[in-house]
Amino acid sequence: MPKTLSILPDLIAQAVKEDASDIILTAACPALLKVRGKLQRLSDFGDLSDEIIHSIVSEMLPSGKVKTLEEERQVDLAYAQGDARFRVNIFFQRGHLTVVMRYVKNEIRSIKELGLPSLLEELVLNDNGLILMVGPTGSGKSTSLAAMIEHINQTQDKHIITIEDPIEYVYTNVQSVIQQREVGVDATSYPAALRSALREAPDVILLGEMRDLESVSTAITVAETGHLVLSTIHANSSPGTIDRIIDIFPAEQKEQIRIQLADILLAILNQRLVPRADGEGMLIFTEVMMATPAVKNAIRTANSAQLPTIIQTSANDGMILLDDLLIKSAKHGEITKDVALAYANDRDVVRKGIAS
Repeated sequence: MPKTLSILPDLIAQAVKEDASDIILTAACPALLKVRGKLQRLSDFGDLSDEIIHSIVSEMLPSGKVKTLEEERQVDLAYAQGDARFRVNIFFQRGHLTVVMRYVKNEIRSIKELGLPSLLEELVLNDNGLILMVGPTGSGKSTSLAAMIEHINQTQDKHIITIEDPIEYVYTNVQSVIQQREVGVDATSYPAALRSALREAPDVILLGEMRDLESVSTAITVAETGHLVLSTIHANSSPGTIDRIIDIFPAEQKEQIRIQLADILLAILNQRLVPRADGEGMLIFTEVMMATPAVKNAIRTANSAQLPTIIQTSANDGMILLDDLLIKSAKHGEITKDVALAYANDRDVVRKGIAS
């Protein structure tokens, strides 16, 4: 056990050494690292006490966010130690402070290096419209969005504004000029920052998350006014994303939102990070739904149930279903059958596809 009360520097050093994706700190438990999707207990530090976790939180928590933690019982922030950067969520569970730290690599990898569909390189060069990256927490959405922003930065003269909570990747201006605003530090809320962005002469806006009616509504309006908007939303499939967005709005607005969404949507990218069969890291799978005329018509007419079939029959437009990617990878032995089923949207389809 380290002699000093704070073990944060040692934990971070260990996480970097192990190339962990997360550090999890819970009272009365050992510190945990998540490495290639599996939890690893750091028994050398012993079970963590409330006193140790409070000390760690005190090190990381900016004075401006102390009140937020006290009132809301949770807070998001960014934290850096040397070259190591983390997206941090601090929250209470059963009255105890708990910390989860997501390791954010300094290097912004390219679309090609991440193994994302190459069509994204052209997609992000659109002057206006909405691109959504969806998937569960921990699926690499922020990393992929950073690659997309960096591709614009490397190839286009654009004014880019990012609105994040917290800021994760830090960009260096190349051809573009990038302004990064952190909610709670540089802006009071996502919607307030989005409304302000319209007066800041942006070409591209990265919205960290569309999390409520106001932020979704404002993002749609911003895209309608001739800007390229990139954002994320939690959903399990590309078609499910459409329903998730529409369901946020009251009944009297749903039809109008369908029309607006169909008009501005460029693509929905549904992403997963899936463990390799050999245990050597993760594979990235990206379902692609491009906003073709058939997709736009299905959105306008409230026929999202048609979207999986449209995706499956539109390979020439660069579209592909997540389940088809899982089937193909399982057949090639890159992932196991059990893993494919665990990540599937339709397990019966994937089970039959692997068996065929």
